[in-house]
Amino acid sequence: IEEKSFQYGLACGFKNRSECPLYLAKICRKILKVLYGDTACEAIAVYENENKTLHVFPLKNLSQKYLDAVKRLAQKQARKRIFSVFFDKHYTVLGDEPSGKRLASCHESLSFNIMISNKLYGQLMIFSKAKKMVQKVEKYKFESVFSRASHIIIKVSDLIRSEKTKTDKIIEDMTEGIILFKEGEEISMINTAAKKILGLPRKGLIDNTKKEFVKMIFLSMLRDFQSSNETVEREIKLSYPHEKILKINITPTGESQKDALIVIRDVTHLKEVERLKDEIISTVSHELRTPLTAIDTMVSNMRIGITGKLFPKQKEYLERMKANIDRLSSLINNLLDISKLESGKITLSKDFYSFSDIFDSVHRLLEQSLVSKSISFKKQTLPSDLIAYIDRERIEQVLINLIYNSAKFTHAGGTILVRAQETERATLKLDVIDNGIGIEKDELSRIFQKFSQLGRTYGAGEKGTGLGLAICKKITEMHDGRITVKSPPDIKGWEKGSQFIVELPLKNEKEILKDIIAAAIDKASRNKTEFSCACISFPSNYSESRVRDIKQKIKQNIKNELDILFHFPKSHKIHIILHCTGKDVKKILKRLRRVIGEARKWMHLSMYPKDFVDSEEYSETAND
Repeated sequence: IEEKSFQYGLACGFKNRSECPLYLAKICRKILKVLYGDTACEAIAVYENENKTLHVFPLKNLSQKYLDAVKRLAQKQARKRIFSVFFDKHYTVLGDEPSGKRLASCHESLSFNIMISNKLYGQLMIFSKAKKMVQKVEKYKFESVFSRASHIIIKVSDLIRSEKTKTDKIIEDMTEGIILFKEGEEISMINTAAKKILGLPRKGLIDNTKKEFVKMIFLSMLRDFQSSNETVEREIKLSYPHEKILKINITPTGESQKDALIVIRDVTHLKEVERLKDEIISTVSHELRTPLTAIDTMVSNMRIGITGKLFPKQKEYLERMKANIDRLSSLINNLLDISKLESGKITLSKDFYSFSDIFDSVHRLLEQSLVSKSISFKKQTLPSDLIAYIDRERIEQVLINLIYNSAKFTHAGGTILVRAQETERATLKLDVIDNGIGIEKDELSRIFQKFSQLGRTYGAGEKGTGLGLAICKKITEMHDGRITVKSPPDIKGWEKGSQFIVELPLKNEKEILKDIIAAAIDKASRNKTEFSCACISFPSNYSESRVRDIKQKIKQNIKNELDILFHFPKSHKIHIILHCTGKDVKKILKRLRRVIGEARKWMHLSMYPKDFVDSEEYSETAND
């Protein structure tokens, strides 16, 4: 669409009948400059035969009287009625002849027809104060050189006009609505699909009232686009002519920074399907989970002997029942997780954590399962002082899923290695490596797809739900990271097995704060709301432990899960992003001031968009 819109904008230049004569005049001027220098002539005129239009291009600072004389001579030479005359002002600033001064003589020094493919395009005329500036022999040379060059220019013009016709047809037949705004205000093009989506008449031109209606719909988005000159994506609800949800994409056309191309997609049906899918998953999961919890409780009671002594066969059956209950419970949880991740209903609760602690926690959770399968667990971690800004619960979920997946396809006596290392690209690389049966090369590309059941099977009943790795991919991407897989592992001596690699960005305090504020601004602009930022800047003599204590007190008193508390380790600043304003924020700040004690005198409050409009401006405000 961007490429076609660029061609469309370029073709529009030729459509106004000025581009082609302009290029012809430029070619003529260059040839004259080579032959006679800069002072050779005063003006060039191009007459278009088809539309009977004369284009005059002054080459010097000429008076209006002189240009009128050029017009009369051109009309006399053309020997036809001229409908309109355009004076190109890019070449000169028109002045007046001094009073009492005689008008400088104006002579037509050269004139010939412009022929393209044996068809008369028009005439070229050169005007000079000299009567015979161009000799007869040079006239033929000039005409020959100019004809070849003008032939190329006009052919290019015809080609672009032809491409414009094709582009118009493509845009008109598109199922997405397309609107082109010139200079961010004037609607220069709107296709049938856009008219249909917005409830406008599909045939004929739209009147000024309808144009104002269209501009009002996109007004705030166009302002955001013009302030940033970057692609803007939004979802809006439209109640006219009936309620619908539209996905809007605004991009620059390439012709001008202020020109905007708007692509409109009606996603009402998709949103309804998504809502129904979430309802079904939620209902089914709830209906399954309730009886499953009761069954799990009863089986657990029987296993520990509450209902009486068990025979060996009964114990075996109960163990199988427990394993299948756990498997079904895991499937339900995975279904709910993938549904929430895809719909964007899961928000990350980030803070700074050491991966040494995370590995220990994951090992404790999976230790019994790995021991029962006779699989050894090894870990290599970075120094404990290397931390990352992550959602610990979700990253632990990723590691548990990857280790559990590796354990399923690793023989008894095998090994699973988990390690963390910092890369040169300022990322934290997590590896989960096993020496199991490995993955076929043709299956590597689809291993992270939902419900993928690959040929990586080991024994009966080892197939999973096909959702664990898809969940890992979604959670990693929510952390601005990426997940990949290799088989065999990239380790010397490991000829079989697999290696799952998770890369997470390591950012400094300024970068993380910028991302947090940018996300809050994006959310506020989409929901047309405001938010507040409280920054506590402690003096340098404040100990790190005291800052951490105050952070903990603040954390206990922030009850809205959408609010964010940010404190970079060893930093003397705490930032609190509160998604509220007015009386609500006053109540929260009153409660916080009461618990933080003397630190309240170092607290500064700023509000979006009253005090700042972007993350850079907030950083400056916080530093001040």
